[in-house]
Amino acid sequence: MSKKAFDSLSYGIYIASSTFEGKDAGCVINSFQQATSSFPQKFLMTLNKYNFTRDIVEKSGLVTVSVLAKDTPKDLINEFGFKSSRVIEKFAKFESERDSNGILYPVMPTISVLSLKVINQLDLGSHIAFATELTDSKILRDAEPLTAAYYKDLMNGTAAPNAPIFRTLEASYRCTVCGYVYKSDTLPPDYRCPICGAPAEKFVKI
Repeated sequence: MSKKAFDSLSYGIYIASSTFEGKDAGCVINSFQQATSSFPQKFLMTLNKYNFTRDIVEKSGLVTVSVLAKDTPKDLINEFGFKSSRVIEKFAKFESERDSNGILYPVMPTISVLSLKVINQLDLGSHIAFATELTDSKILRDAEPLTAAYYKDLMNGTAAPNAPIFRTLEASYRCTVCGYVYKSDTLPPDYRCPICGAPAEKFVKI
């Protein structure tokens, strides 16, 4: 089986966010698509089990998806794609507003906002698939959407963060303290988590 066969699939890049008991969380996703056109419209999304945003979505039953523009700055992708909402407030660095469900979304790079409620979920092993129903939506700007293919070209072949299905790396290591994922075939024995400072022995291979 060749993973090259997956390269022809097209993905957008989005921010999924949620809030529960005063805690805001958000992450980069590329596994989001409309499933039905009948009212109310249904959408499908997957989140990694180890992602803190997944935990908040499950607890709140609500999620907001921001469709990002092609000119989204790299620092926003880095903040939401490679850091954990467990230990930092990701929205603090960017202009943000709350949607009709009270969930934060980044304003500047966002084309449109889809407010959703979870109606079902399925355990996929490493990920949870959420079936959601649209509760509200709005357009913020007229711009070309950001795709995983464009991001990969922009970053000289680097895969988009939190790609839910297929990765070219052989292994990754997850920090059991904060959830940060170190993407490499090997973990140096003296490595420390860049987010929480945990030593290498606190990482597990995933």
